[in-house]
Amino acid sequence: MTKPWETKSSTGVQVGHQHTAGIVEKPVQCTSREYIMGKEGEEPITHVQTIKEIEEQFESHPSETVIEGQPHDYLNKIVEWNYINDQISALKKKEMELRNELASFYFPEPSEGTNTTDLPDEWKLKPVFKYNRNIDKAALPAVLEKLPEGTEDKVIEYKPSLKLKNYKGLIEDHKKIFDEALIIKPGTPSMELVPPKEPKK
Repeated sequence: MTKPWETKSSTGVQVGHQHTAGIVEKPVQCTSREYIMGKEGEEPITHVQTIKEIEEQFESHPSETVIEGQPHDYLNKIVEWNYINDQISALKKKEMELRNELASFYFPEPSEGTNTTDLPDEWKLKPVFKYNRNIDKAALPAVLEKLPEGTEDKVIEYKPSLKLKNYKGLIEDHKKIFDEALIIKPGTPSMELVPPKEPKK
């Protein structure tokens, strides 16, 4: 299905800038390796390769480094992971910029929750606007004094939170007992690729 900002051509997809009246002319020719037009004067963002494309690229150009005890293909996977990670970081930043720009343009005075605007060809843009509300602990006692009794229980939920440092400091027997009240699941590991230190001159 053609998206509302695309028109088919024999050589690729033409991408135009949108506004409330539809699509501005002067589309940018977009090949399979370029897909988002930047601001005026900027170069388009390079297309992010699919996982299959990346795997084929690294399979055809394997790492020449071999370290004893480390399989050759896993060294190659480190390079591949680092390559993908760099692209994700850049795209997350760009996606956030575009999302905020579009939200501000189409919804200058949004209401909290889901907002909708019509686009060409019966497409719709539906952002969800949220407000983060956190308790100001210093101001809370004085505020509650002005409100009817029972308001605190009605609008505030106190959840037990684990103090990890103190938990790790428990003696082993007490820790085993306390573990009966914990639901423990492995998290996703964080990872970074650290370059070698430059030799001192």
